[in-house]
Amino acid sequence: MEIPYIFRTKLSDLPITTQYLRLPHAELHCAARALGPKSGKPRVGIVWSAGEWNPSRSIPLRSLTAILARPEFEFWNLQGGFVRQEWSRLHLGKHVRDTSLLADRGLLPLAAVIANLDLVITVDTLAAHLAGALGVPCFLMLQYAADWRWMVNRDDSPWYPSLRLFRQPDSGDWPSVAREIDGALAAFPHTRSNPGMAA
Repeated sequence: MEIPYIFRTKLSDLPITTQYLRLPHAELHCAARALGPKSGKPRVGIVWSAGEWNPSRSIPLRSLTAILARPEFEFWNLQGGFVRQEWSRLHLGKHVRDTSLLADRGLLPLAAVIANLDLVITVDTLAAHLAGALGVPCFLMLQYAADWRWMVNRDDSPWYPSLRLFRQPDSGDWPSVAREIDGALAAFPHTRSNPGMAA
């Protein structure tokens, strides 16, 4: 990920390729079984913490309560690490789901679950890159001083066309980002059905 910086890559140099990551059928089917039968609601994966090394990238899970309370969606916990357990304390309803498949089992199960989702909502972490590489729609929540890869003054990403960027207007202002995400969800198609990506 540092190569474009080292070579001073310009936008016109980017080799844009969509849905370039392909996953084994067995992993996709395993993830589909873990998610269970489709309910007809769009499946949305959530990641709220980017880890302790850069806490400014993480949003408190409580800031997403209004979003997660939307019963017209099925929300899935994609979070890794010790903060993953915060999800079980939400008690927002049966549409807020979890699976043991993602309990610190590595990169491939996470990618397979994402490939079976209709949308990912995440902070700046691995899940955003996986969603982009798989061509899965993704709402990316960015801190005010975001990583250089996300550039400035734009809500899209030339690296990943399936991403939509939501930026803090001021340092630490996650509530504004959450309100924007909530509004975007209101307009999100409620009939999406992502069949997953296979090799």
